Amino acid sequence: MKKSLLTICLAFVSCHASYAAGLEYSVEFAGVNSNKQVFVQFEEAVIAENCTSKQVLLPSNSEVSDKFLSIALMAKATKSKVVFKPKGCIGNNPSFDADASDWAYFYIK
Repeated sequence: MKKSLLTICLAFVSCHASYAAGLEYSVEFAGVNSNKQVFVQFEEAVIAENCTSKQVLLPSNSEVSDKFLSIALMAKATKSKVVFKPKGCIGNNPSFDADASDWAYFYIK
C-alpha cells in the first residue's frame, strides 16, 4: 500500500514539475506581426495551462517584447536551445505575461 501511494505521489510530482519548470525548445523563426505582437515559432509545441501551440505570442503592450525577440533571434543565429516557461495565453497561443505575480522566464541554454 505504501509503495502504491508513493508511486502515485511521484507520478503527480513529476507531471507537475514538468509544467512548473521551463522546458527546452529550438527556435524555428521569430518576428513581429502587423498587430505589433512579437511571435516566436518553436520546433516543438509549448504547453501552457490552457493552450498549446508551437507559436508563442506576446501582448503588443508587453514591456519585454524587445528583450524576448532579441533572445529568440540570438538563439536562432547561434543554433542554441532556449528554456521557456510560459504564463498565460493569447487565443490558443502560449504567452509571456511579465508581471511579478508568478515566475515566467525565457533564456538561452
